Amino acid sequence: MSLSQTTTDRCLSSSDIPWVLDPPERLLEQADLLCMNERELLAYCTDLQQEAQSLRQLLHVSVAQLADLTVQQRQQLRQTRERAAA
Repeated sequence: MSLSQTTTDRCLSSSDIPWVLDPPERLLEQADLLCMNERELLAYCTDLQQEAQSLRQLLHVSVAQLADLTVQQRQQLRQTRERAAA
């Protein structure tokens, strides 16, 4: 049996056609993407890249803030231990 036969003989699953399970808003977004011309698609991709960059920056700031909190908590714990030992 060739690979093409096994591919065509098997049944389709929902993972083969994921858009069937998407909410209507997602379907509209996908339809809009299909209708975009090259310039619109490039602008859309650029917007997505900028949004991704903004999210990365926010994540970096959040991680840095979390690290600062951890340092502050360690300092407070150390001070509490020192007071308890005194």
